[in-house]
Amino acid sequence: MNNAALKDRTQVTSTSRVVTGVSWLGGSKLVQQTFRFGIGAVLARLLLPSDFGLVAMVLVFSGVIELFSQLGLGAALIQRKEITEEHLSSVFWVNIVMGLFLTLLMIGLAPAIAYFYGKKLLVPIASALGLQFLIASFSIVHQAILTRRFEFKKLAIIETIAMTTSGVVAIVLALNGFGVWSIVAQALLGSTFNGILLWSTSRWHPRWIFRWDRLKELFGFSFNLLGFSLINYCNRNLDNLLIGRFLSPAMLGYYSRAYQFMLYPLQNISGVLGRVLFPALSTIQGDLPKTRDVYLRATRYVSVFTFPMMLGLLVVAPELIQVVYGPQWNRAILLLQVLCVVGMQQSIETTVGWIYYSQGRTDIMFKWSLVEICMAVTAFAVGLRWNIEGVTIAYAVAASLWILPEYYIVLRLIKLPMTEFFQNFVRTFLMALGMGILVYVLRRYLKYSLQTSNPVTLFLCVTAGIVSYMGLMMLFGRQLIKELVSLLLQIRKPDKTPAESGKVGLQI
Repeated sequence: MNNAALKDRTQVTSTSRVVTGVSWLGGSKLVQQTFRFGIGAVLARLLLPSDFGLVAMVLVFSGVIELFSQLGLGAALIQRKEITEEHLSSVFWVNIVMGLFLTLLMIGLAPAIAYFYGKKLLVPIASALGLQFLIASFSIVHQAILTRRFEFKKLAIIETIAMTTSGVVAIVLALNGFGVWSIVAQALLGSTFNGILLWSTSRWHPRWIFRWDRLKELFGFSFNLLGFSLINYCNRNLDNLLIGRFLSPAMLGYYSRAYQFMLYPLQNISGVLGRVLFPALSTIQGDLPKTRDVYLRATRYVSVFTFPMMLGLLVVAPELIQVVYGPQWNRAILLLQVLCVVGMQQSIETTVGWIYYSQGRTDIMFKWSLVEICMAVTAFAVGLRWNIEGVTIAYAVAASLWILPEYYIVLRLIKLPMTEFFQNFVRTFLMALGMGILVYVLRRYLKYSLQTSNPVTLFLCVTAGIVSYMGLMMLFGRQLIKELVSLLLQIRKPDKTPAESGKVGLQI
């Protein structure tokens, strides 16, 4: 790969490129989550809640260390308009050194982690999971390159293969009595397969080049991003730390499984759009009117899917938990219902990162994260008095309190009025609420009048939810449907060159 190719930032980011990227990542996420859902359900029946809790205990610490493995340099490579071979190779070698150091650090900290929780078994588990840092460090640059090129089809295929293969191996190990080590193997193999496939498809190989001055060009963005990531991680995992330390592995198992359900819309809708729109918005960071238009549309499309998913999940949570995981997981039902409320607002809240990143204002993002973690610490300290349920409700309250100030800060960066932003979601919320009420009435009728079984109730409620929401969309959201159909039709249209299109920048 020559320097000229590296410097080509792609002068036109057309609608079809963005929509095609979203469609590939979205399609792969649908496939991945279908398999992940199935794999998780099988493992939940083969393993104990405490097995998931033990891994979650380690992940609280390993997740913090993982943030240092990239130093924010992967995102900096994506955000920067022009990069050279010197940028890429220098970042690669820094990542390898950091990966090795962090693996050794995790192994060294394993006894302390086990002592903190009072579980000796955590020593080998933490040591094994520490290998992920070294494995992942080899492919950070390769993923950034594919993202810059908008080659999301390749990324989608790679992630799907890595996830499904490692998941199947985990099930085989669980069937053969490996217990918690099935989950550990799944994590390690997933990183390994992902790295091998990224190397084989990115067509880039590092050179023996290291330029400190090139790294310094990336540090302004990356260090603020790293600072935010650290605080944000602590904010989102402090609950796991406290539950594991002061309650029990089983309680953490219930909480982590419920939290994973809540994360599905964030990962599959907001996360997919974010991975595509971050590089896209970076190319038009100086054009505020266009940025505002793209952001409003993108968040509106997020709400179309995540609002009904979260409200529907809240209603059918009892049947879903019992059918998928079994009655031994009933304690997770209330936790999931509370987290669904959090998930609905966070599906939109998580998009603020698109603005911070694309506008190069990770410094503001870092400062606000300090406020959020102070609020979270206070809430969790109070919530612990009422066991796992108290922690979950405390998290929901804290998340609701910091959402308005955060939007006030981030929307000022693109000069977007808050009233215009929130009006963007009124119709979608009302349609989702109507669907949720209908499903709730149907569920009560099926359960308490007809006394149908859990699988039948779940199937009928989900079907009714989908049909009713589509009906409400046809009645009150026709313009949204037209916009979505128009975007989907762009997938089949080939990208035009700048000369052919006569336009520069993101056109959505």
